[in-house]
Amino acid sequence: MRPGAARARRGRLSALFGVMLGATAGLVAASTAPAAPLWTATPTPVDRSRETRERLPSALDRGDLGDADTVTVRVDRHPQLDEAGSFRGEGRRWTVTDVAIPSPSRLCTTADGARWACGVRLRARYSRLLQGARLVCARAGSDVTAGRLADCRIKGVAVAETMAALEDALRESLAAGRP
Repeated sequence: MRPGAARARRGRLSALFGVMLGATAGLVAASTAPAAPLWTATPTPVDRSRETRERLPSALDRGDLGDADTVTVRVDRHPQLDEAGSFRGEGRRWTVTDVAIPSPSRLCTTADGARWACGVRLRARYSRLLQGARLVCARAGSDVTAGRLADCRIKGVAVAETMAALEDALRESLAAGRP
């Protein structure tokens, strides 16, 4: 056998293998190619009247934000309380029914007659308590469709009890002369 014959033979075999591999890949691509591109380079509008695929309801629409006994809501990082004390979480407004938050303009009086801005201070504390928290509330007293939650807990501690303790602590601090 000539010295260059083996090399030439390997070259022809690899060329033949490359052609066969390319042809096979082309046939597979042609047989599985979709009629329309799956991904587009530009946004494509969707006409909902012509859409045939089923749209599944969201967890909020189903009222499925927890297990059978609880409702779980993740509060936004910046809850932005409104006048009634409701906050944003899971894309909508919620109110904890067993927590009474005074209006921001409310002034309270301690036992010795000192006045303090309880509305502003308690709302600030409530907002800090809720920031990014995961509220777990009792399903029995809650009305998910109306956005009302009852008997809520953050890390196992009742929100209503925490707010009552905060109010008492603020009153004691002001009575002792510490703002």
